[in-house]
Amino acid sequence: MKVQHIALLLVFLVIGPMEIQARMSKEEIIEFMKKATLQEKIAQMVNVGFSDTAFQSGTILYNDIVSKKIGGVVIFERNIVTKQNLKTLVNKMQDAAKVPLFISVDEEGGYVSRLKEKYGFPPTYTAYYLGKAQTAKIRKFKDKRTIWHLQSKQAQE
Repeated sequence: MKVQHIALLLVFLVIGPMEIQARMSKEEIIEFMKKATLQEKIAQMVNVGFSDTAFQSGTILYNDIVSKKIGGVVIFERNIVTKQNLKTLVNKMQDAAKVPLFISVDEEGGYVSRLKEKYGFPPTYTAYYLGKAQTAKIRKFKDKRTIWHLQSKQAQE
């Protein structure tokens, strides 16, 4: 479970802000879900993989997003050409979606990495390396968190 959390954090740190504008407000999403059919609600729980590096009308993925209103997509290495291409791909999918898509990446970091340097992403490290990299800064941060936690516990008593 820790490895998955580290991988998600790495994805956010590596990709950085995707500069995706909000397409629906929280209130609009809630309203959509109130009016959604059972089929649309189930579709919102579905994440699909796909084989393309571009998003075009007429494809199965386009139909899944526009007509079936699926909830998200999983990005694999086969979908990545460059970092900029990935941004464009994600933005086009989001533009076509009625409800913002949940975008995920099959990324573990280190040896199993889809977001590689050759595509314009910074290097990643294995979970083992990160676990062993107990630098003074990390220890100091953990110590501060422990102290803060203990102080907040005392304040509650």
